Order: sequence, then structure tokens, then C-alpha cells
Amino acid sequence: AFGTGWFDYDLDGDLDLYAVNGAVKAVDALVDKGDAYPYSMPSQLFENQGGRYKEVDGGAGFQKPAISRGSVDADLDNDGDPDLLINDLNGPLRLLLNQTDNPRSWIGFRILHKETGSDWIGARVALLKNDVPVAWRRVRTDGSYCSARDPRVVFGLKNLDFDSVWIVLPDGTRRSIGAEARPGEYNTLRL
Repeated sequence: AFGTGWFDYDLDGDLDLYAVNGAVKAVDALVDKGDAYPYSMPSQLFENQGGRYKEVDGGAGFQKPAISRGSVDADLDNDGDPDLLINDLNGPLRLLLNQTDNPRSWIGFRILHKETGSDWIGARVALLKNDVPVAWRRVRTDGSYCSARDPRVVFGLKNLDFDSVWIVLPDGTRRSIGAEARPGEYNTLRL
């Protein structure tokens, strides 16, 4: 797979996995059919089912074979659920918009450096229940081949309950926030 990423596509609180594929060596079955681009493969979506991953139907955008090389998971429509932008060699960019039923079943954070205003790459965000972390995310833009992802962090809340949030900065500084963290929106913090 050229484009891969961890994201919570169903907002249930755990990280799922996607892979956008494209062969580097001609696929014999496609060569035999006379395909002009015999490197196409379907993309894959794996749902986290308690630490085991099962391939699930990601819809038409995952089923159409293509020669995919890069991917970006980002909340492009700012509704809390992760969308995908896929770069294919044999076609235009593909945008897969994720549609979730419950608009308040998530909480997001954008962590900015207080002096530069830039995203604080490497900062970690934890949701806590009774001072025990129940989920962690990291501010990052890395991930897929020749692609950069959305630096905002999102937690699906379908199966998560929390009462406070920790922000751990790259220098080890910890900040705690509580009731001011608002579900259903991106909370921007300058630290």
C-alpha cells in the first residue's frame, strides 16, 4: 500500500486503518484482459474490533480499482468525521466524504504554539476519566507516501467517556483542561 493511515472513521473511539493500493508490477489478470493500466487495485478499510482488524466495506470509493499512490485523511468539511483525499496515477484526485449520523459524537483539538501560531507538531492529547487516560492522539502531519495530513486531532466519542483532557507538549509540559473542552467542535488552544 502506498497510502495508509490510522483514523477513527466510525467515531467509536478506536483507530481504524485504511490502505490505498496500486501495484508496482503489472497484475497478470489485468494484462491478460488487455488493461491499458494493469496496476490497478482496490483500496481497503479495516475496522478495529477490539484490537483485531476486519476488512469492511468502505463504499464505492474503496471498491473501484485504481493505481493509488498517496492519501490524506482530514476533516475536510469540518464536521468531525475523517474524510479521505486519494491521489491516483491513472485518474483525478478522489474525495471520499465521510457522513456520520451524530454530529456531537466527537471532540477535536488544534494545538498551536503560543509564540509562532503554528501547529505544535509532536504534542499529545489525552482524554481522561477519573485521571486515567482512555485515549491518546498526537499532533502530526506525517503518515502517507508523499502526503501530509490534517494536524488537528479528533476523538470519536461513541464509546468513550471523559471528564478532563491533558495536553502534553514536546518539552514535557502538561496542561489540563476540563469543562471548557466542548464536544462537537474543534477546540483551539494556544500553549
